[in-house]
Amino acid sequence: MANNPIEPELKRYQALQEELLSNHENKFVIIHGEDPYDVFETFEDALKIGYEKYTTDPFLVRQVLRIPQVLNFTRFSLGQCQA
Repeated sequence: MANNPIEPELKRYQALQEELLSNHENKFVIIHGEDPYDVFETFEDALKIGYEKYTTDPFLVRQVLRIPQVLNFTRFSLGQCQA
């Protein structure tokens, strides 16, 4: 099984989930390592700031929902990298 580069961020999201749901439901969060998380109104804003702050480091952008919606993509599918 391949090593997931954002596994620490996923575990941290799970640990913070109740706090996030209580305070930020339906918003978008950026989680990177043990850094304080950031909250945004839109996915686009969260992704933009994530790339500005963490450049090529893995980070998690996730909408805070009681029933999660899973979307998978890479930098290439978002047009963030050029060949």
